[in-house]
Amino acid sequence: GQIRTMYSQRSGGSFSSATNLIAARETAKTVTLYSGGTYEDVTSQAASNISADIFHTGSSSLLENIGDVCYVGQDQPFAFVKLILSTAGTVGVVDWQYLDGSQWVSFTPQGGSYHFSSLDKELLLWSDTNSAPQDWQMVIINGARRYFVRVIVTGAFSVAPIGSQITTLTDVRAAITEAL
Repeated sequence: GQIRTMYSQRSGGSFSSATNLIAARETAKTVTLYSGGTYEDVTSQAASNISADIFHTGSSSLLENIGDVCYVGQDQPFAFVKLILSTAGTVGVVDWQYLDGSQWVSFTPQGGSYHFSSLDKELLLWSDTNSAPQDWQMVIINGARRYFVRVIVTGAFSVAPIGSQITTLTDVRAAITEAL
């Protein structure tokens, strides 16, 4: 259910292997949930199109209580997250953060605040990848070293969200190239 924009180039009589048109636009390399003192890797569930399969087994939800965390990670800085939920959260409050090398820094996504309260959200974190914070650093979470965006619950949910898909792929519909 996700479409990656790929390209290849012709050199001589053959084409190169297809690669991502823009490196930062691909499925999330790591999606990890933290709840009740335990981490769970839900990367494969986040990439699938199966409904209601992204939840921490300890809480049966994506996020629920104060201190629960969803980590979304890539090998390079990224600027976009798309979230599809099967159950929208109510009342809960989350804080969006990135690591500056020594501490988690709160930010308001470019696309506005989002507290997992709508079923489908395309969220622009920064205006583009070049606008990502210059001090954003990689960190190891549950054994994976990535650029992570951390979404931490700061106000408990009365109805906890349950996820169906989390991706960093944007909805690129067209690209123009020019041969030099």
